[in-house]
Amino acid sequence: MLPISDYRLVLAAQRAADSIQWDSLRGRNCVWEKKKTIGDFGIYTRHNGDVHHIMASGSVSCSLREMEHMLRTTSDERYVTAMTELHGTQFLSGAVLHRINTHDVMANFQQQEEPQASLQPTPQEGVDLSIKAATFAKAHMFARNEQWYYLDYFQAQPERERFVLTMHSLNPCDFTLPTAASATSKDGSNNANDALDMQSKNQLQNMCAGYSVVFDKRRSVVWVVFYAQFDNASASSASAYHNRDCASTSTTRARLMKLATATCCLPMLVRRRRLGVQVFADLSAFTPPNTHCIGCTVALLPLLSQRKRCHLCGYYVCLKCSTKQPRERAFGSPRDRLARVCFTCTRRVNTANYDRVQVPIASCAAIKPNPKNEQGGSECASHKLAELLHASMKKNAQEPLRQRAIVQVIQHILEQDNIKRESKNSESKDDDRVSMPPLSLLSASPSLSQRDTSSTSTSTRPSSNANAKSSPVIDLDAERYSLNALETQLHVPELALEDCVVANADSRAYPISYKDESAEGVPDFPVPEHEARRMNVVRQIRFCEMLNLPELEIICAIASKELKCSAGLVTIVDKDMTHVVASSAEGFQNVVVPREESICAHTVMSDKPLLLPHCDADIRFSKLAAVQGGAVNFYCGFPIITSDNTVVGSMCCVGSESHDVTQAQYAMLLKLASTASRVLECHAQAHAA
Repeated sequence: MLPISDYRLVLAAQRAADSIQWDSLRGRNCVWEKKKTIGDFGIYTRHNGDVHHIMASGSVSCSLREMEHMLRTTSDERYVTAMTELHGTQFLSGAVLHRINTHDVMANFQQQEEPQASLQPTPQEGVDLSIKAATFAKAHMFARNEQWYYLDYFQAQPERERFVLTMHSLNPCDFTLPTAASATSKDGSNNANDALDMQSKNQLQNMCAGYSVVFDKRRSVVWVVFYAQFDNASASSASAYHNRDCASTSTTRARLMKLATATCCLPMLVRRRRLGVQVFADLSAFTPPNTHCIGCTVALLPLLSQRKRCHLCGYYVCLKCSTKQPRERAFGSPRDRLARVCFTCTRRVNTANYDRVQVPIASCAAIKPNPKNEQGGSECASHKLAELLHASMKKNAQEPLRQRAIVQVIQHILEQDNIKRESKNSESKDDDRVSMPPLSLLSASPSLSQRDTSSTSTSTRPSSNANAKSSPVIDLDAERYSLNALETQLHVPELALEDCVVANADSRAYPISYKDESAEGVPDFPVPEHEARRMNVVRQIRFCEMLNLPELEIICAIASKELKCSAGLVTIVDKDMTHVVASSAEGFQNVVVPREESICAHTVMSDKPLLLPHCDADIRFSKLAAVQGGAVNFYCGFPIITSDNTVVGSMCCVGSESHDVTQAQYAMLLKLASTASRVLECHAQAHAA
């Protein structure tokens, strides 16, 4: 048995797609028998000789892009999650066995003869054709599990605001399966034998199915049509010719009916996925102040059973003004989670933008493991930070003031390690270790050798701003010594994945307050528990007046470069306004925005970082001007904490594209945020003196 080439797979997919005449399915010549109605969907069947046809059609209130993310899956995890959502316990396991970019295949064919088989891994970007395997549970005790190998072909038609997804059965005996493929069951475990083993399973053959999804601008809905056909004559001949493992006609037709019925669940799946993106309130963390329903304002007595709490905003609500809705379960979870949501929150959930949300699981705001490099290891936060500081020094070689700021940033980073090291030394009474000399003394030292022998002071750092003003040219020896110190002294602690905690990953400890019941207004900003003390620190130290410090700008530039964001910011959250005191992008410099328009107002609610992969899908931020304008869709903010553990602002990175944040990046940004806090406090001490 020879492996089939990608080119022939593309031709087979195109023939299958052309065989479905979507525009004529509802023509006058097509007489359909309506079987049942489920919600806004109807299921129809008809027979044409030996060919059995089935169709399910209806509307879903969502965007075309959102529906594409649900139906088009190119990774094993997304595929298994989508199939589990659609088919529930009927779906056992599945895998994406092979990925093809049809444009590349056809372009290569035009330049040369037919290519040989290519079962090498293909990047998921640009994949529009794939071979998939799915295993379904048996219909009854004496039946066998059903297995379906098929081509999954995606065709976008942007000029018609439409896409088509065609699924065409493959006989596994006709092609070679890639040995590297692995199946993923819905509990998250990999089981290659289950997906690739054809023993004791009925093979679903001679099935051609597909989805046609068209966007209706007038009604702001998408019209979904599922169509499938099964040729009884071909199935009978194929079953007799190949083997007895082919599914019977009745089994195949029953599976097609189940596929059509699953299509009717799409409206519910859209609502569940939207709720899965939201961060729900921890109802045990606070007590809402309202004594009346936030919807109809009816009085709610504590002892009456009609008083409930909305899991999104956290306020009391009556039964009539709220509904229980299923929220998306985490990958591998055996059952759905129900959440009560008030009508006001429901309207805001429906008006948020989910076009960029591709990850189907609810835990999308989580730190990712470090990727493996070519040597099999993972990236080191210390090495990465040293590289970025080296690159920044080289980039600003012709700007002495910027170079001095970089040296001072290095000084602050290393002195944090020295302080921790000295505290450990004092506790263990170890007098043998000599601390590293403060880098602020380097410009006063005549030579590098003298610097190493004469400077052993363990006192706190002198003011670096005085040195910056007195000498506009940086000492070259100081630069060399600081770069050498990066190689020998810099240490960023490696954090385990479970220690990379982000705020609001599972829940939040504060409510969402709306100014009105409309879905357009910006919610009120939350207020920390110790707001009076926090404001006292901000006003006394006058953090809002520390604008455009070169050290902070260097920190912002390094952070934004590492996360590939458009801007890095250092912000201070005042009583009613949020001040951008430093930025790596000119457009954000010295910007002051109302506190309710600032994401950083939520960062100061906790001493943990805040990660928002999709701000426009979160009801807390979807109506912010910066989010709706497209400038901010991704946010990663680390709180700026003073020496007395007061959160005064954040060091954050923002951008229009979402990114994953790894363990090493988390550790490095944590170090940069603490460095920014130290820069602000040292600057305040220098001015106070």
